[in-house]
Amino acid sequence: MPINYNKYYFTDPAQLVRWKASNYAGIYAILIPDKFCKPLSYRVVYFDETENFAKCGIDETHSKYSCWMTSALKKSNIYISVHYMRDSTAEQRQAVVSALIQKCQPSCNF
Repeated sequence: MPINYNKYYFTDPAQLVRWKASNYAGIYAILIPDKFCKPLSYRVVYFDETENFAKCGIDETHSKYSCWMTSALKKSNIYISVHYMRDSTAEQRQAVVSALIQKCQPSCNF
């Protein structure tokens, strides 16, 4: 089931350790399981944008990885969901990220 954040549709959550990155631009959400969130049991902890998912280092080398782990407690609890924005500019993607951060207040973006 796709996730709707502020009218932007994201892919079904996938465990980050098993996720296969594509060569597209877009926005990504880092999620952790949270049984109190509805309709899907995930809480977003981080939003960011990239020109190319396959080349941006969404893994243990990411500068916010320690924050994700603080929330998730273990690697298998870190999930990713993406909103593809092919042919977008960095400015367009950053505008979406800024709006999502303002609306959702994910803890690892602060």
